[in-house]
Amino acid sequence: MLPSRYPRWAYPVLRENKKWLEGVRQRLPDHYKRRMREFVSTEPKPVHWRPYMQKYTFDAETETKKRLQNVPIEPVYPKEADRGLWGGEGVVRGFIKLDKGSERLTRLWRPQLMKRLFYSEILDKHFAIVVTHRTMDQIDEAKGFDSYILKTHEVDLKSQFGMDLKREMLLTLARKDTDLHPNDAAKRELVFNRYKPYVIPEEEAEWVGLPLHKAIEKQLMLEKEAMLKSIRPWKERFTVELKVQLEQMKEEGKLSEFVSKKEA
Repeated sequence: MLPSRYPRWAYPVLRENKKWLEGVRQRLPDHYKRRMREFVSTEPKPVHWRPYMQKYTFDAETETKKRLQNVPIEPVYPKEADRGLWGGEGVVRGFIKLDKGSERLTRLWRPQLMKRLFYSEILDKHFAIVVTHRTMDQIDEAKGFDSYILKTHEVDLKSQFGMDLKREMLLTLARKDTDLHPNDAAKRELVFNRYKPYVIPEEEAEWVGLPLHKAIEKQLMLEKEAMLKSIRPWKERFTVELKVQLEQMKEEGKLSEFVSKKEA
């Protein structure tokens, strides 16, 4: 099971470790680094606890003002949570006493899971996903599956599958002319206008929801492709240089003299 609040790759960013600004991490796109900082600095919505709205309360026994502290319950998210949409719910660890005289026993409170079928009108696909009742309520509140995925922040989705869906949806919207309902122009315009507020450039959408290790792999791959494109065989370089020289000789009227020398 993974740490509750942040994945492991997020801690160097959270602590502003100098290693975050070294090597290939420094060459990552600015919009990706901005999203990373936003991820580690955003507080998730309370799921398993209710925060106090006031700072103080009155203690009737001591007749004094007592300060209230918000101590969130930190659930644990197993690997299965990344393969479904649990709506921020996780496994809560705690203790329980069967009676006053007994010792406390360790107990796990698990979310109630169920598999449901969802349709994405952006991707034009059906998905069988393991969800919770909280997820269903949030989808109803967002008025649709696609709206729930697009508008819910990464810290509240708590799902790599959900972030992969978000990236695929954003890429489909960015590639509207080729990927968004290519065989139905009327539906394409209807769906695009409905989710137009979420549209971002394709270059940025490709990086949404990528964990740090995958982002590094992608950056290294792009740099390798750029390096390979910059490599040109010597014969191509010599051909270009020869063409430039011949054009200059033609302008100066020396081309015919050069050709006659070569023929001789």
